[in-house]
Amino acid sequence: MLSDKPQSPRPTAFEPCQVHHVLQFCMRHSSPHKHLIICSTRDAFLQNLLYEVQRHQGDDHSSALNLLAPTLSNLHNSRGVQITFCPDLANLRAYLVALMHRPRSEITSQKSRDTPDQPRSLLIIMNPVKLHENTLSYSAQGFNRTFASVVDVAHHLDQQLIMVECIQPEDEYEVAAHEDEDMLDGQHTTAKPWNHDLSMLNITTKTFGGGERGWVGRSVKVRQVARRWFEFRKLEERDACPAQEAVE
Repeated sequence: MLSDKPQSPRPTAFEPCQVHHVLQFCMRHSSPHKHLIICSTRDAFLQNLLYEVQRHQGDDHSSALNLLAPTLSNLHNSRGVQITFCPDLANLRAYLVALMHRPRSEITSQKSRDTPDQPRSLLIIMNPVKLHENTLSYSAQGFNRTFASVVDVAHHLDQQLIMVECIQPEDEYEVAAHEDEDMLDGQHTTAKPWNHDLSMLNITTKTFGGGERGWVGRSVKVRQVARRWFEFRKLEERDACPAQEAVE
């Protein structure tokens, strides 16, 4: 017997974008319940966000804070938005396990409060690629394990899954520092974490991170691993406006 329940949209991965665009997208999306899992400490997240806004506003700190304040206040006060910080990979994986063991009765109760025409609850994972850097799991094997866990959680909770990797300030510094050298070598340095190389299996040293190769043998891009689980699309600035269609 066929179910009348609509099929869940395929998990989406947004190309590297700005943090404040993701926050605006989260606030303006029509889903009644949104869970934002940020793969960093709270302080590091706020510092990166402030740097990002200041970069667009020049060195005017007051202007940057005025721009940030309404969004952060709305996120903090919204009943429909839950924010969780996972400072390291072990913490993220443990939290995903906890979500998988969330009581079915609690999930059913939440669904019963939603009207049939409302979109699914939203689960957004921010910066999981960065979280893997300098760990033994910076490999195709390690990423597959994490991505599989995230997809399983979203399916278990009946949530629409979005994964996004935001450009970090240190990525921009690294690109600028090596730009001239790369041009002379005919290479192109990228701040896009999805394009970094991975070993196939978990590595045995923590002496390198994203974009650095510390192994010999076959490699694969982070993007190739993620495409097994996610459909890639761009989060343009206009998509930070009311954008239910951006994930459907």
